[in-house]
Amino acid sequence: MKNHDETINSVFERINEYKADKKRQKKDIIRTVAALCCFCLIAVTALGIWQSGVFKPNSPAVVGNDKSTDQTSNTGNESIPDTPDRTVIWDNVGEGPGDEGYIEWNGKDVYCSLYSVLTNEENSDSLIAISVTFVLDYQFVYKGRTLAEYSADAYNEGVLIEKLYELIKLGDSLKYGEVLYTTGTPDGEKWYKEYYDSEVEYFSQEILAKYIVNGEFLKELVESDIADLNQHQPCANAYNEARDAYYNSVINTAIEHLTERNISYERRNEYGLVFFATADEFASLSIDNALSYRLARPDGIIYDDEDTEE
Repeated sequence: MKNHDETINSVFERINEYKADKKRQKKDIIRTVAALCCFCLIAVTALGIWQSGVFKPNSPAVVGNDKSTDQTSNTGNESIPDTPDRTVIWDNVGEGPGDEGYIEWNGKDVYCSLYSVLTNEENSDSLIAISVTFVLDYQFVYKGRTLAEYSADAYNEGVLIEKLYELIKLGDSLKYGEVLYTTGTPDGEKWYKEYYDSEVEYFSQEILAKYIVNGEFLKELVESDIADLNQHQPCANAYNEARDAYYNSVINTAIEHLTERNISYERRNEYGLVFFATADEFASLSIDNALSYRLARPDGIIYDDEDTEE
């Protein structure tokens, strides 16, 4: 029987296996596109066009550019002049997030690279591309239930899957019941009573009663239920839906606040939000449920720690 830590790790691996595979596929595509974008930007710079902003793909002159839908919309904000004294400062593409930590700046947790830009007086007139990460509030209510409740159900679903995998290994022994530690099975297998009791407690009487009937281990039923749970994962999907609803809510609230202050923004995937502000504008800005801020990348890629996985 696995110890507690091994069980927990295995559960999360099984719950996230499908999502992780899809995420890797998505990132491979994004990296390919990003490489092409970088090549184009170098060519544009060589021709002296970058300063004009004509071909800048993430120009803050466009307000409300939502990359999650590939649609561009204006919210009524005036275009921001793209001149040498209104340079947009981005993260250095290709360097990655590194191991930099956070520094508190005007009541906000910012990455060290962003802090360096904010505190450099030479950047006072520049717009800074800032990516915000949101904290996950487990008390958020969706369809009458808290996110914590959805999370608990998803966890228990994963634990059940893990137990069923373990039952396939031990079911043919457990079907003998107490004989395992008294006289032993016909083929000579015998357990210590303490081990038998711990296994029964681990699987629970409810699970054992479902899959061991009249001394027969229903292995095919176990395998069928595992396949069904792995394919559909209703509790995990319900949790993901509730979590996405939460992020959509806080990001939309943040967008309303940015629009009121005439600050340009750009939405990236389900969880990413980038806005363009000077150091002074950012100092007075307050976004609800914000966890941290960092320099945004110009190629649209969101760092792993910006995926806001809890």
